[in-house]
Amino acid sequence: GIIAEIKIEDGYILKEQLLFDGVDLSFIRISYEGSGYLLVDRDYITRSFDGLYPVFGARNGANSPQLNLVFDCQVEQGSSIDADEKHGIFVKNATISCIGTAGAVRCSGFGAYVKRGVLQGNRLILASEKRSACYVNSGGIMRADTITTESRDGIGLYVQQSTVSASSISAKSHSGYGIYLRGGGNAEAETIEAYSATTRAVYARGGSNLSAYTLEPSNSAEATAELVGVNGGSSVRSNSGTWTNNGSGNKCNVAAGTISSNGYVNRIG
Repeated sequence: GIIAEIKIEDGYILKEQLLFDGVDLSFIRISYEGSGYLLVDRDYITRSFDGLYPVFGARNGANSPQLNLVFDCQVEQGSSIDADEKHGIFVKNATISCIGTAGAVRCSGFGAYVKRGVLQGNRLILASEKRSACYVNSGGIMRADTITTESRDGIGLYVQQSTVSASSISAKSHSGYGIYLRGGGNAEAETIEAYSATTRAVYARGGSNLSAYTLEPSNSAEATAELVGVNGGSSVRSNSGTWTNNGSGNKCNVAAGTISSNGYVNRIG
């Protein structure tokens, strides 16, 4: 099919929100010609979109233009704007497709918010200074070749009643869970790396499931909880990988290979 490409020149600063409501614009591709990320002037993120304030959003059955860039929302932690809840990518009952390296970083809100919709791509990069880097909820689907998330003051990857799948997932938090699955949330990949500086690198609860061929959770010496936690009949399964526990808690709250009321972990690395 025919693709119409919008190329944003190097050095351009985005001073608008790109919001799509019930339209199919998937024949359009938006790319950035600069060598880095596209800077966003956050003073122009003023329009509410389902109660949130995203840079790039799709809802009500929309198929957005293909995204081939990373938004840089220019938030520094501890600044006067780090808690003003302006988000990178928003999907609700819609589809956002990305190519190449795409995503949103240095957001005060979510790097990506996916609810009953699809966010898909090749290499997704998502980061937040204050909230979850990636929040997938209520039947959301997120899939890519690689997914990299990082939060300074929230959860690296939050998945509830939804599925996140990739060849490789790397989720990091400096003050919360690396990966938090709840209410039937699922994360699956060939390789999953999860890190938390202060608490569990992986926490699965409420019938959630994590599955990886290689699982490599890690934490810092500040962490006091177990490295990997399961609760409410959840499961964590892997075939290989080293579990690096630098904190004061146990590696896991259940014994490997034992079904308990909390759940099941087939191996502890």
